[in-house]
Amino acid sequence: MTELNILHFSDFHGGYDSLDDLIEHANTSDNVDAVFFSGDILEQCLSTNEQGKMHNKERFMRRYAPNESDKPYSIDDLLKTCKKSKDKALKTVAREYEAIEKTFEKKAKTEYLKFREKIKGINKRVFMVPGNWDTPIFDKIFKKYSIHKKSKRFNGYKIMGFGGADSLPLANPSRKHYPYSDKEYQKQLKKHNPDIILSHIPPQGYADGKYQIGSLELGEYVSTNRFKGIWGYLKKHLDIFGWFSKNPQLVACGHAHGYDSVEKNKVTVVNAGSFGEYRAPASQPTFAKIQLRDTETNVKHYGIERGNISELEAPSYETAA
Repeated sequence: MTELNILHFSDFHGGYDSLDDLIEHANTSDNVDAVFFSGDILEQCLSTNEQGKMHNKERFMRRYAPNESDKPYSIDDLLKTCKKSKDKALKTVAREYEAIEKTFEKKAKTEYLKFREKIKGINKRVFMVPGNWDTPIFDKIFKKYSIHKKSKRFNGYKIMGFGGADSLPLANPSRKHYPYSDKEYQKQLKKHNPDIILSHIPPQGYADGKYQIGSLELGEYVSTNRFKGIWGYLKKHLDIFGWFSKNPQLVACGHAHGYDSVEKNKVTVVNAGSFGEYRAPASQPTFAKIQLRDTETNVKHYGIERGNISELEAPSYETAA
């Protein structure tokens, strides 16, 4: 019998108050084989004042930078144009904008190293993907744990990861967002054909909140019944080499800040909810425990309050991602 027991959390956003409790629970539980994290380590790395200056400087550059094209500049091209400009004001503003970027990246790195030290204390296998609040330096710092655009076999299951989302936090500099593409997601799904998907963004229409902020491509992938009819039956039972695309058994995700789990076409989608400060209307950090036993999937949601861990009942939705 193939079995895998997962502790899954997401959207950390600086939620250190309860992280030690989560790690202790993972380390001392007999029914945890692996810890899944669905991204968004960072909270706001820039102060409100720094964010205001950043946006004002970008608006200034876009207003006054010479542009002979009908299309607006990318932020890279905008900064290059301003730094080459004969206008001293544009040059100064471009340098000041880049200084704010460096401040952001320095603070982000500090937060990542702090989080990594905590994660090192987990005595179970850890799998991670970045979130839309994360920045590209995530890849280097969490190289040991990240499975973004990769797949690994563990306890008999093929696990694939894909991080990021198409919504960009205004609190972060434009060039420091983690890159995301729905088309790339689709490409990776076809390439890896996984049993389990560790994702930041949910499938659209599945545990993604009342505004359905999930991925359209992932939603279509999950909703397709690949074993329907006689041909589907033959594919399922005769595909000993794994040549044919199959439905994943599990999608573990976050992003919508509301814990929930749904099932369709024998695919279970689990949103762990939010572990950090953006967890309204839930009043506590949340996580999920998922048991896969052959083709069966069982899910329970939990909350942590003042060091106490208790099982949660009704799903909770939030869309502040």
